[in-house]
Amino acid sequence: MAIMQIDFESFLFSNLLFRLVQEAEDILGSHQYVSYEDLGKLNYTGLVMKETLRLHPSVPAFTRVMEKDDELGGHQIPAGTLINVGVYALHHSPKHWNDPENFDPERFLSQKDDNDTGCSTHYAYIPFSLGPRHCIGQMFAEFEVKVLMSRLLKSFKFQLVPGQDYGYEDPKATLAPKDRICCTLTLR
Repeated sequence: MAIMQIDFESFLFSNLLFRLVQEAEDILGSHQYVSYEDLGKLNYTGLVMKETLRLHPSVPAFTRVMEKDDELGGHQIPAGTLINVGVYALHHSPKHWNDPENFDPERFLSQKDDNDTGCSTHYAYIPFSLGPRHCIGQMFAEFEVKVLMSRLLKSFKFQLVPGQDYGYEDPKATLAPKDRICCTLTLR
């Protein structure tokens, strides 16, 4: 899902696509693989991935059970209550993000480290959830996106197929584009 959305965002912003391709060419050079050391150098690709997951989280919401009585937002919540965490709504909230509907990978440049999100609170960016029940595949997913995007963008030019509906299909457990995102590829 994230790879399809990154491709889509790249087409909308040609400067973004140029920077992604340039970074892939600069870091990978003439070799046909992405080394572990290369992953840490694909900085702009990482920013684009984060912003894509902010705008288009794979999982739009998840549920947790309150383990003990507690207060949340000024409301008393008894133990055993189901709490729905709206990831999509949180990632699009103007309370936590400047111009939240704008695709701006550079909003993450203010990060102090990989755990900093560049927004008003660490808990406003949770594409993989947080805490002891966060996605155990987060690191693998982030590596996978960087490897695939850098290799694909270095090797191919993408052209969107016209006339597509870029809205989401009816929400299920994960978000997906209504008609998928179709494009043609040609060798660079």
